[in-house]
Amino acid sequence: MESYQEDFACLLASSGALFFKEDLILKDGRPTPYFVNMGNMNGDALHMQELGDAYANMVLEQMDRGLKVNTLFGPAYKGISIANHTQRSLLRNGINLGVVHDRKEAKTHGEGSGGGSSFVGEFREGSNIFLVDDVMTSARTKYEALEMINNYASEEGIDLSVVGVGI
Repeated sequence: MESYQEDFACLLASSGALFFKEDLILKDGRPTPYFVNMGNMNGDALHMQELGDAYANMVLEQMDRGLKVNTLFGPAYKGISIANHTQRSLLRNGINLGVVHDRKEAKTHGEGSGGGSSFVGEFREGSNIFLVDDVMTSARTKYEALEMINNYASEEGIDLSVVGVGI
């Protein structure tokens, strides 16, 4: 286990994001004795900074192995905060990545006028996207995000690649 992974495990425990309880049910309907709720960290700026650092270290490890990343993607809802804090942590390490996240429903006013926008932020031609999210149960959220990104790339006629997923 890498040191950032150990730090992350300690963060989950100390923040209360990881908890154990009887009769917990996952999003896909399966029972579980434990749950990770990253939302429990939002009340503490230090926890959120540590969360961003942990995810940034995960992304850096992949980049050190040769993965080309220029955009972070955080699926709604908890992935949004994770992507933003990861971006800030990476910037403190001299790496400036873009961030995009989706909406649960297309925005049809303001910048979404006339076409309806499902994303906040900008995917640029040739974006190499690293998706970050809090947990994976059935992976449905991740598959939906990948489908949205692929559909957007096809509709806009631009080349986008999801090069990694970090949970």
